[in-house]
Amino acid sequence: MAHDFRREGDAPVAWEYDKEGTWPEDVMRTAWELGLMNSHIEEEYGGPGASFLDGTLIEEELAGAVAASAPRSPATAWRPRRSRSAAPTR
Repeated sequence: MAHDFRREGDAPVAWEYDKEGTWPEDVMRTAWELGLMNSHIEEEYGGPGASFLDGTLIEEELAGAVAASAPRSPATAWRPRRSRSAAPTR
């Protein structure tokens, strides 16, 4: 479901939201209604009641649209970067 949502709902408009610097309220509302947002919240409190692993997998899938607009958890937020500085000399 997350894959289909990203491909059909988020990906086509994500670049426009990033370019304009606006918040995709309609996209986020749809994702919430589908149970793709805050997936760890228990059903008794209005959430889907999924595990943290499920939430991480959902976030990884959604991150495929546009990385700058994707939600992040500690498990998916850190990305190593290569230094562009010169290598140290001995």
